[in-house]
Amino acid sequence: MKPRQIIPDNEIIVVLDTSTVRNLAFEPAPPSWVTTFAKMSRDGYSFSLADAAGAELLNQVRSNRTIIAKHNQSIEWVSNFLNNEIRVLPGGIDVQRMIDSTKIWHAEETRYIANMMWELLLNPLEEDLEDRRPFDELLEEERDGWASYLADMDKHLYLFGLDVRKSDPATVRDYLIDQVASSIDKGESIFPPFSIRRHLEIRYRIRQYVRTTQTKKPYNPSSKRNKNDGIDLTLYDYLMLPALVLSNDGGFYGSLKDIDSFQKSWFMTPERLASEWLQGKRPHPKWPECSVDEEDEDL
Repeated sequence: MKPRQIIPDNEIIVVLDTSTVRNLAFEPAPPSWVTTFAKMSRDGYSFSLADAAGAELLNQVRSNRTIIAKHNQSIEWVSNFLNNEIRVLPGGIDVQRMIDSTKIWHAEETRYIANMMWELLLNPLEEDLEDRRPFDELLEEERDGWASYLADMDKHLYLFGLDVRKSDPATVRDYLIDQVASSIDKGESIFPPFSIRRHLEIRYRIRQYVRTTQTKKPYNPSSKRNKNDGIDLTLYDYLMLPALVLSNDGGFYGSLKDIDSFQKSWFMTPERLASEWLQGKRPHPKWPECSVDEEDEDL
């Protein structure tokens, strides 16, 4: 495997979602895991906020859903253990470029964006740069993108003559997973391949698509209950690094229960991560042994 950029391979990446940070605003004192994470940050762990988490936290304080004093409390507490070099970890294409050095990419620009977001979190009521799109628009774009993905898949399969609604859901799911996994690896030289790095994401996306075709209570990404699923989906990007992702959102874990993937355990609560580290387990994301063996054979 080629060396990972920005955050070295010998550091264990941990990414915090919105709920993990937001919940701190309602605590009278720092939870014990805050102190534990500070110790872990000196023991090879690199903590950062998810990119979308930064946007959501800003949106919440600017819309008065979180009062400024409580927001500042949360940011102060997490600043005790975040990676000083990249406190907010950009997602999407930046994640892919961190692990794929064959593509043109400017790491310093990524650091600049991360630092800009952190400065905004420190001063959330200050005006954004004139050319910066409002964060509520960017978040809405993630929601719309997820709904569009599901609609486009439906149209694409229909054009190719696959009527999902008249097929066995499990058979269709497995078929589509194999098709997507093989297609995203074509023309790529990265190892482990994206089909492994996106193992859980592929299965989640396909499972949700199949659910949209159900006649009884079909999945609707635009419903009030599911409207933030597109934002949550951005968290899966970090699994490619690989990384542990922390969330206190019970609904998020519930959505993964029936999915079979080695990456499910990479999502965890901050309490669980701190507890396992204190027990000496040193939790970290690990690729399947077969992936490592395959690479060794090619060397």
